[in-house]
Amino acid sequence: MEPANKGAWFDYECQATTEDENKACRNMQQGYGTRSLIEEYKEQRRKEKTIHKRNKKSIGECGIRKYGIAKA
Repeated sequence: MEPANKGAWFDYECQATTEDENKACRNMQQGYGTRSLIEEYKEQRRKEKTIHKRNKKSIGECGIRKYGIAKA
């Protein structure tokens, strides 16, 4: 179930990490914001952002190589 606005870079790995991050966020909100829940949420968010950036960058590099587009 890929959202239309995510594009080709949003794959299964991205979806799984986003679901994990959302679960950690819900746990944090429902658990009165304890320190351990906040740290878990921050870790999941950091992991999600890293994976999304990596996938976006790899798709961008493939597009540059495929179409011969040079960055200025």
